[in-house]
Amino acid sequence: MERLAQKQYIFDVSKDKLKKLGFRYSKKYEGYMQTFEVYKYKNLVPMIYCRITVDEESKRVWLNICDDQDRLYAPYYNEEYGKNNIIKHIEKEVETKLNQFGIERVV
Repeated sequence: MERLAQKQYIFDVSKDKLKKLGFRYSKKYEGYMQTFEVYKYKNLVPMIYCRITVDEESKRVWLNICDDQDRLYAPYYNEEYGKNNIIKHIEKEVETKLNQFGIERVV
């Protein structure tokens, strides 16, 4: 099953609109970025995050699911080791945020 972070998106908004939505420019990721929590351990301790990066020129969007050490959250990307119940929760949180911003999937 293809995860949300493995699909392609576009966000056709101006730099000013990105800033108003809370995105900040990141030299490291060469685009406007926002990170938000997608999973908290026992609903208290943030452990997994989604990083949305938008390229200012092409308007392409990248999603990365990361742990609290800013490393890719491997169980999200690797499905061969069984069912992970957290994945559904992560997908729901990411989809909610994409809809909130109006980020569109490229078909």
